Amino acid sequence: MPQAVTNTEEIRQIQSLMAILLCMKPMGKLYELFEHVMRTPADPTLARATPMTDTSHDGLRQWLETVFAPGGLSVAEQGMLDWQSDSNNMSEAIKELEDLQSRLGVRITLQKK
Repeated sequence: MPQAVTNTEEIRQIQSLMAILLCMKPMGKLYELFEHVMRTPADPTLARATPMTDTSHDGLRQWLETVFAPGGLSVAEQGMLDWQSDSNNMSEAIKELEDLQSRLGVRITLQKK
């Protein structure tokens, strides 16, 4: 018999991520990036990631800079950074994200736990 799950908030977070990913433009730039992310082993990134203490714009930037600090990145991680360095990729991905957020009527953000 399946065990009852009582973590309703976490269930909604998982379902929301699922719905957001399903609503992405098929074969768009966001899709391309997230497909690459999902194929990349998480262990190297997890080893560098520390708890986020500040989810403001600057705090998030600083946290990302520590997670993706030059040197020590895997080939796959470096590939993601190279992908985002291409202004054509990022311009299209930003447009797709803005369109997705408008269509869903939400802004996708992080919130400190």
